[in-house]
Amino acid sequence: MLPPEHATSLETFDFDQWATLARTHPEAFEELRRLTVELAILKRSRRNRERLKGLQWRIDRVREAAGSPLAACLRISQLMWDRFEDLNDCYHHPRRTLEAAQAPRARAVPLRPVRANEDETDPEQG
Repeated sequence: MLPPEHATSLETFDFDQWATLARTHPEAFEELRRLTVELAILKRSRRNRERLKGLQWRIDRVREAAGSPLAACLRISQLMWDRFEDLNDCYHHPRRTLEAAQAPRARAVPLRPVRANEDETDPEQG
């Protein structure tokens, strides 16, 4: 089943039609939803496609882990608001955002090679 040409257009989106499909044929609804999302992503630039695929993957994992559609909706909504708050901080505090992005995030720990004649047991534990 292919998504209708207008499926990714908000001007022609028919909520009642999608709701009826979800109620009467949930498997078909889910497949059509997945295909519609894929089509919408494919219409974007390559750079945006990769980001959108990652975002959709994250949304799908939230939906899988949620106990109900309402719980999934609430969690996805919270993800959106978290990202909005991040963008708001970037807008209002660009210098702080830039400094945070450029700051080292972890301390590198030098590793030493294991020599063949060394005992493999931890010397501190005996």
